[in-house]
Amino acid sequence: MRFLLVLSLCISSAAFGDERTDAQKHYVQGTKAFDLGAYDEAIAEYSTAYRLRPDPALLYNLGQAHRLANHPTDAIHFYRMYLSKVPNAPNRDEVTTKLDELQRQLEQQRAAEQQKREEERRAAAAQQAGQSPQPTSTPSVTPANVVAPAEVVDHKSGRTTMIAGAAVTGLGVAALAGGISCGILAKQNSDALTRAAQMMQPFDSGKQSAGKAEQSAEIALLAIGGAAVVTGVVLLLVGRSHQHHGARAQLTPIIGAHAAGALTTVQF
Repeated sequence: MRFLLVLSLCISSAAFGDERTDAQKHYVQGTKAFDLGAYDEAIAEYSTAYRLRPDPALLYNLGQAHRLANHPTDAIHFYRMYLSKVPNAPNRDEVTTKLDELQRQLEQQRAAEQQKREEERRAAAAQQAGQSPQPTSTPSVTPANVVAPAEVVDHKSGRTTMIAGAAVTGLGVAALAGGISCGILAKQNSDALTRAAQMMQPFDSGKQSAGKAEQSAEIALLAIGGAAVVTGVVLLLVGRSHQHHGARAQLTPIIGAHAAGALTTVQF
């Protein structure tokens, strides 16, 4: 809000004509400069006008100009002087709000300056430390010979692999059984729809949806079950071999819509 207070001298009597006229001229020039954004020029003109005629309105205008010129300390000074001269000013709330904002701005500036000084101090200390003389020689350290540990075959891991293989095989068998059951249910729903069509009965869309879902489940379970059985059997074989010979194996199950298996790489 950039409004300025109008000087009371503009409507006063001409008892002190020359002095008032000069003050009014500087006030007018200051207001023109203020409107143009030349706040430093406006500050100079308002200051001269106040010396000639100490009207409190000029103190408010000086606060405005200093605030917009980014002189928070001076702006606070003139706003406070204005309120001290006009305690019941109609714009007191506005001036008080501006004072709070300027005070926060000052605190932020001081904090930023303090941080900058601290960073400069740390940089100077770091630079000074970097220029300090370095030791002319450092004791040499001969690295100790490192011997690679001999490969140890853990025979217990073969038993663990066999247990895992048995578990995976069991899950695969269960999945195969579930797939077979879904296939039987899908076949029953398909046969029921065929009989209903032959007997001219109403079409049952629910059975059709159930049949399709059961058929999809059949395919998925058979594929997963088959892959699990193959993987489990391979694990059993590898675990048995590992238990006796220390073999290592890498298994990659292969699962498809119509096939299942596992890619096995065994290293002895």
